[in-house]
Amino acid sequence: MWLRVSRIDGVYAYHASVDGETWQLIRVFLLDPDTSRDRIGLAGQSPTGEGCGVTFDEITFRAERLADLRDGS
Repeated sequence: MWLRVSRIDGVYAYHASVDGETWQLIRVFLLDPDTSRDRIGLAGQSPTGEGCGVTFDEITFRAERLADLRDGS
């Protein structure tokens, strides 16, 4: 499973992919319009049950701008 966090101006979007090629929008949101203090972090959660183990790998940063946050292009 891949997760991508993207930002265009003050709008953030989360996209998920099962193959790293085709992306599906999960959530789009706006935080404070001043993005200079924004920070991104990773966390796993298990809202029900006994919990879960999580491993993050292949974490990368790309300074590429998406054409459209909603379709993930």
